[in-house]
Amino acid sequence: IDGSRQGKIVDDDENSIEETVEHRVSWIKKVEEEKEKDKIENEGVDDAAIKEGEDDRLLSEPRIVQKLQDTKVESGKTLKLRTQVQATPRPDVVWSKDGSVLQQGNRITLVIEDDIYSLEIADVSDGD
Repeated sequence: IDGSRQGKIVDDDENSIEETVEHRVSWIKKVEEEKEKDKIENEGVDDAAIKEGEDDRLLSEPRIVQKLQDTKVESGKTLKLRTQVQATPRPDVVWSKDGSVLQQGNRITLVIEDDIYSLEIADVSDGD
């Protein structure tokens, strides 16, 4: 493994740009879904009954608090990557390599604890 940036194992800067665009599109879709959900929930509610500032659900764009660190791992060992991302609503963080989304399985473990997102790949090989 050469390294990682923003939740993605990368070989060059072109991949990290692609992920940033995908990340923004995902966040925009999530915000639009929340707005539609709020619209449906508030259907039939008198606008005068909703005072400005009473809604405690504030939307915030994802912010990477803890960036990924470049990491080298010996073959056969376990790679552990961790990042912290804050946003409202909670963002969907996708781990990918070479444009393919990584799925949890025998060797891959994905963990979300509050705003900490972790990826572990057991028995790492040169192809990882």
